[in-house]
Amino acid sequence: MEAKKIYLIKALNCLGFCTLTAGSAGAGTKIYLQSFSGNLLDHNIKTPTKFKSIIEKLGYKLFDEKEEEKVKLVLVHVLDPHSNTLKRNKDDLFIGSSPLTLNSHQIVKVKVTQQGGNQTEFPVTWIAKPDGTKARKHRTDCSAALEETYYPGNSKDLEQLKKLIKWCTSIDSNAELLAKNGFTFLDTDTTKTTNDDEWKQIIAGGWFTKHENTNYWEQQSFFNEQDLKTLLGENKDQEIKALTDVKPEHINLFKNKCKAELSKAADIKNFPLSTLFKNGIKEPNKNKYEVDSFYETTFFCTKPMKAREYLENVLKAKVRGIETVGTGTGARICSLTINTPYDWYTYQPAEGKGFWCGVKELYAGSNHH
Repeated sequence: MEAKKIYLIKALNCLGFCTLTAGSAGAGTKIYLQSFSGNLLDHNIKTPTKFKSIIEKLGYKLFDEKEEEKVKLVLVHVLDPHSNTLKRNKDDLFIGSSPLTLNSHQIVKVKVTQQGGNQTEFPVTWIAKPDGTKARKHRTDCSAALEETYYPGNSKDLEQLKKLIKWCTSIDSNAELLAKNGFTFLDTDTTKTTNDDEWKQIIAGGWFTKHENTNYWEQQSFFNEQDLKTLLGENKDQEIKALTDVKPEHINLFKNKCKAELSKAADIKNFPLSTLFKNGIKEPNKNKYEVDSFYETTFFCTKPMKAREYLENVLKAKVRGIETVGTGTGARICSLTINTPYDWYTYQPAEGKGFWCGVKELYAGSNHH
């Protein structure tokens, strides 16, 4: 299989102009982050040029003329689990964008038993994707803005370029979706040991341990039964509690699995539904509710990041103060029953609730004015 075309994916949480170069995640080429400043971009573009031409030369894929589903995905691609509505005014997304309102929709009701034994019943809700009319309007707005001219040295034009890359380019894989949300990735080449220390950190992060009667590996769906036997032994009785418990075959399993999952087509259907929440669905047909493939790919295939860092650097949000965290009640949907501060790293199980619950739990309001 030939390597796919190299994509330059925008990681907009950086200062300057940061791009993620994703070689073929499916064919084993490593994914890595490279950054260059707006000044360097200006230096390379010496004459006034259409935004469209610049973006295409950078390797991004623009929407097809009749594209709708990928436009809908882009309009909800910012992964903020605390949100369930979206309101944008004219020119909010980029100069020339139309007002946009997306309402909340209920995905499913769940009843979850907390680690301390208390039960919590709640609806899983998020932003409803736009209808075809709104998607077509956004695509038309993008087309018009892309035909405008970028003038080197103009800071407003550089900002517009960043926004057009964010809101007017296609997202074709989980790697691209996660990169647009500020995540970076480890080397998945099984012949190299470049990031093996970080792989060990992820593997020993807690998902392959148990607490009293809870097996955390049963609260994820990323790894199947055969994978779990490779990780935990034939009888699944060999927990991975420490870095020294991680074996080369564990790392290779992770690399191969992540390579495949990162190259999968991106979609957002049931975010922020987790495996733990799915297990709490009482409907007889609960298997129709799948955990989005990128959801746990974040846990096991991205460079470690704290929920606090994601909130501050990507969502530009305020973070709940440490004195109001770790109350030990487990009363909120995503709060923990422990009484000590928790890091909420991407790779930590957090009583089976995981990183995205940490983002929701620590959110304390927007920093946008």
